[in-house]
Amino acid sequence: MTRLAEILQRRERLLANSAACRERLLGHGAVLARPLSWFDRLASGAREALARPGVTPAVLAAGVGLLAALGPRRCLAWGVKGFGVWRLWRQLRR
Repeated sequence: MTRLAEILQRRERLLANSAACRERLLGHGAVLARPLSWFDRLASGAREALARPGVTPAVLAAGVGLLAALGPRRCLAWGVKGFGVWRLWRQLRR
């Protein structure tokens, strides 16, 4: 076998291997699509909040720090309570 034939044969094996790796990666991507969508929502929410003049990056940083310190489940519970208090406050102001 000539050197060129060996190179071409190796190239074919590498192409087949990369196609198989791409297929496996697509399978993993489908599994990760839902969790990654949460990060997309969080990022878009952060961009929207930063566009508003009342919300500063320090407030967002405090929120992320609170999430890291308390954990997601406890932060969610506190967030629901805070949202209820905020809605009550808005209703009382009207």
